[in-house]
Amino acid sequence: MASFEVDLKKGINGIGLGENIERFVFLLGKPEEVIDTYKREDGTEFYQYYTQGISLRVLVDSVEAIFYYFQRK
Repeated sequence: MASFEVDLKKGINGIGLGENIERFVFLLGKPEEVIDTYKREDGTEFYQYYTQGISLRVLVDSVEAIFYYFQRK
């Protein structure tokens, strides 16, 4: 299963994608459910999602922005 860290400010897996990050998340589809939380050693917190066979670790601060994006569509 592919796994990605999503931070709307920094990009995916630390690679800045600018406006393309919204396109990437849109293509995956709306995250179906939170299945866990994840905290990196540096204290950064993520929500773990599973959608269309892909694992997404979404920065907690980015979750509201992602759901806002899907509400606009």
